[in-house]
Order: sequence, then structure tokens, then C-alpha cells
Amino acid sequence: MPKGKSYDSRSSKAPKRARVVPDPLPQLPQEILEQIFLNLNARDLLHVRRTCLRWRDAVGSCPGLRDKFRLTYPPRKFWMTIPKPPGTVPASTVEFQLFSKYLKIGDIDPWWPQIASTVTCLVMTRCEFPLNMLRHAPNLKSLELYFARIGPLGRMTTRLESLECVIGIDSKHCVIAELIQSSKSSLKKLVLDVSRCYLKTISLPDFAQAHRSIDELTIVNSTDDDPKSLCSLTFTRFYCIKKDEDEPILTNPSESLRYLRIRANERVQLPSAKVFALFPHLTELILVLDYQLSDVLVKEACRTLTRLERLTMGDGRTTTHYAVAYIRRYCRDLKHLTLLGYWRLKKTDKQYLEQNMLARDLYSVHNSRTIEHYFAIEKIARFDRRRAAGGT
Repeated sequence: MPKGKSYDSRSSKAPKRARVVPDPLPQLPQEILEQIFLNLNARDLLHVRRTCLRWRDAVGSCPGLRDKFRLTYPPRKFWMTIPKPPGTVPASTVEFQLFSKYLKIGDIDPWWPQIASTVTCLVMTRCEFPLNMLRHAPNLKSLELYFARIGPLGRMTTRLESLECVIGIDSKHCVIAELIQSSKSSLKKLVLDVSRCYLKTISLPDFAQAHRSIDELTIVNSTDDDPKSLCSLTFTRFYCIKKDEDEPILTNPSESLRYLRIRANERVQLPSAKVFALFPHLTELILVLDYQLSDVLVKEACRTLTRLERLTMGDGRTTTHYAVAYIRRYCRDLKHLTLLGYWRLKKTDKQYLEQNMLARDLYSVHNSRTIEHYFAIEKIARFDRRRAAGGT
């Protein structure tokens, strides 16, 4: 064999092996892909979108998957145009925010209609934005305005199901009344913390007559001197913050109300028996007062609202152990109990409380007749989270 040469012992005439090509996997229907992807978090969904076009389309076309994305623009002083987000992730919620000064959005770029076509929730915090941002969002269901400015709607019609408005007294270009009237046939949730001057075109009787679809209503102070017409609404949730003495709560019973949250300051002494009698079918009550509760107030609430399933009460420092006894006696259907601050309890009440929540001893006062304990009460959910994390 000549030196420096090498030979292949394999025959060049040997037949080549046929390349084995596996059968393509059957393509899953888009509905099944959506059900699989619903179990993923937002970060995993971003990786899924980059896998193939089919998976990317599945993520972008499913409302349940888009709900997992929230596109938030960081605070800036001024935007002539809205910058295009990287990757144009199809998010159902878009938020513009600014915490110190107002953010002014001058105009929108051509990419906004593509994103806005799938947006169902728009949050504007201290922003002034053009009306055409809403025109390109035909599927918009929820609009949250926190000290935001917007021009007049004109002939534009919205189909909002949820509207939250927090407007300062010095806000300009406020069209809250127009938004409410424009969405009167579809509105289900309404949260108003605005000055009465912005609602001058709305009278409460007309409001109650026009908005039959509302089932959740939050009003900070009242929008009218006579709020009894609210009883004609079919809402199930009502949140009332009382700040002034001359503002009455509802005067007629509300058969449909299921949720009530009341906050009052020291100047507003609520006629407890009359107030609670207005809500015979109430299942959840949140009573947070700037002054301490009393045994009488707790008794009237529990004796009148026998269908309560969830009860939250503020500081009970000035109550006695009878307050918890009233809860045990009258609220037989109670499933969730939250007592905020300090409550004076007898030792025999501890077993009842520990069945539903975490009780932690702060200190005890020994007496010749009874031993009373002060407990800091927390929700059972917080206790469950501790156990899940391995804590004691």
C-alpha cells in the first residue's frame, strides 16, 4: 500500500439508505389549543407565541388568553404620538399612567387600531387623550378614568359595561354624563367619585329609570339631594361613603341588594335599626366607621340581616364580649367573618373564631370573675397562605 494514501473499505456501490421522514403530527383544532394554553401564565404564553404562527394566532384570537396580558405605558410628560409597544402583544387591558403631572397624548399612530380592536379594558390615569382612541376600540367594555381628560363625545356611541370615574374638581373636558348616557343600555357596573357639577345634566330619577341593567353601583357621596329613587334600580352591589350629615342613605327597602359597604365619619350617626331594615336580603355587609362600633350597632345589624354570609366590621375596641355573642346567635349562615382592629372577647369565644379565622393573643386582662382577651383578627385566607408557604 502506497505510503501517505488512505482507502475507504466501504464499497462506493453500496445502496444508500432511504431517509426516514416521520409522519406529520395532526394539527390540533384551535379550540383545543386555547384550552391547553389557558393553563399557562403570561410569561409562558409569550414563549408560545414565538413557537409558530399557528400558536401565535391561537393566543391572539382567544379572549381568555388576551386577558392575561396587560400593556402598561410608563409615566411620561408628553407624547405627540403613542410609541408602538415591542412585539405588539395582543393585550385585553391597556393602561396609560402618570402620577405627578398630566400626560398629554397628542395623536395616535396607525398601529393603534390593530391593538385597540381587541382591547376590552382601557385605564387612563392622569391622562389627556384624544377621542379617536375610543373610536378604534369597538370591543371596549370597561373604561377607568382616574383624573383623566377627554373631549366631547359628539354622536359617538359606546357600549361600556363597566365605567369607573374619579375626577377632581378642577378637571376640564369632563364628559362623564355623556359616557353614562351613551352606555345606558349596556352599563352594569358604575363607580362615581366626581363632583356634582359634572353630573348636572343627570337627575337621579331619570338615571334610575334609564339604567335598569346596572347590578353594581358605587357612589361617593350622593349625586342628588333625594337618593331614594336608587331603590328602583336592580343593582346587587352598593357602596356608599357618607361624608356629610345632611346626606341620607336609601329611604325605601331594596329587595335586590345583596352587597352593601358603608363608611361614615363621626358626624354621621347612623340610625342603625332603620338603615339595616332597608336591606332584608343582604348577604354581604362591610361596615367601616371612623368611630368605634358599639354592642347595640352590632346587635341591630346581626338581628336584622339574618341572611348574611360575609361580614366585615371595623374597630370594636369599645365593644364588649356580647358583640361576638350576637354574631354567633343571629348570623347562622355566616361563612366569612372579618373583624378589623381590636375586639374584646371572652375566652369561650376563641373556639368559635378559630374555626373561621386566625386569632392571635396580644395581651390579657385578669379579673376575679372573667378572663377577657384581646385578639387581632385576620382573614382565614391569610392563614391559609401561611400554611401553604410552610409557616406556622
